[in-house]
Amino acid sequence: MPHHPLLLAVRANPELIALLERVAGSQGLGVAKIHQYLANGSRVDLSQLPQDAPCIAFVDFAADPEQAIETAEKLSANVAPRIWPVAVSGTSDADTLLRAMRAGCQEFLRWPATDTQLESTLSNVLRRVATTESEPSRNGRLVVFIGVRGGVGATTLAVHAALALARRPETNTLLVDLKRQLGHVSVYLNLINPGYSFGDILDNIHRLDGALLRTMLVPHSASFSVLCSPDNCTALSDAMRRQHFRPNPTVEVIERVLMLLRAEHDLILVDADPGLPETVALAQRAEQVFLVASLDIGSMRDVARYVDLLGRNPDQQRLVITRATRGGVLTPDMVADATGLPIAASFPDLSEPISSAINAGHQVPQQVHGFHAGLKAVLTLIDGQAVPAPHKSLFSLFGRQR
Repeated sequence: MPHHPLLLAVRANPELIALLERVAGSQGLGVAKIHQYLANGSRVDLSQLPQDAPCIAFVDFAADPEQAIETAEKLSANVAPRIWPVAVSGTSDADTLLRAMRAGCQEFLRWPATDTQLESTLSNVLRRVATTESEPSRNGRLVVFIGVRGGVGATTLAVHAALALARRPETNTLLVDLKRQLGHVSVYLNLINPGYSFGDILDNIHRLDGALLRTMLVPHSASFSVLCSPDNCTALSDAMRRQHFRPNPTVEVIERVLMLLRAEHDLILVDADPGLPETVALAQRAEQVFLVASLDIGSMRDVARYVDLLGRNPDQQRLVITRATRGGVLTPDMVADATGLPIAASFPDLSEPISSAINAGHQVPQQVHGFHAGLKAVLTLIDGQAVPAPHKSLFSLFGRQR
């Protein structure tokens, strides 16, 4: 590790502080103190901590376990610096221990502890820190496709764009299906869904690193992986049965997930759901956003409202118009004028040949010129060197199953 970690004593009793200072001193590490829990609206300016070194926070659970758990969650979600919480408690209650680990605690230190026990705990955490920081890092670009309503062709466009971009073996490409359930990316690509989704990343953010992330992805080729959407309604069914619904992720969690995705991939494409707050957060942080809308009055209204939500940014955002017909009442230029955004591509109404190709397990063939002309325009904006279409007129969209 290029910088020595800093130990944090959080709401710690004097004996714990003395123990941390003694062990830290023997290893040449520093100790800082946070005298209150980060709970019930309490705020601590974590930006004052060194930004170039990881922090290992020993959270004392003795005073209030509930506030300690909330504190661990906030610390583990911090992006810069990365903070690794450790639970310190005089009880080994299984429920408290489990909740502490889910909140992001990397280790559990039973109190009272000896120098040797603290050194062992610290050593375990430092190994994880070293493993995480030694992983090769990229700074991948994020491209988000948002179909402003269902059935406008955003998934088809995202899948074909990902396949074309992944033909460059030096580019490590990830396609994320951001639907909370029953997304179609894995269906179009004929992938065996492993049961992991973006929701699982959010649930495991406290322990997520490159190695764990890679176990959640499905490889399509050597340089192309997919993060699937759940292919069943189990999560929704369980939530209804328990009457307990997953809270929306915080901005800090989204930023931490995105930081890891960028570090692992050169290019991240997201087939997004316009109804999710995660979509808005990712779109606001993306290098490029393609808003996909069919040429009808409902989509025209929807894309205008969505642009208002995101904040109009013509340098980042582009329109993709599908099912455009000549001589119709509406024209692509009308949508562009209404939203103030440039048009990346306009596709004619190709519902029949596109559906036939997908249902047969093929990419849309090159003979469907209207589709590939529009796809090439989108690819040129993302990466001018991407291959816009397969060499064969019918090339398996699905590939071999995994």
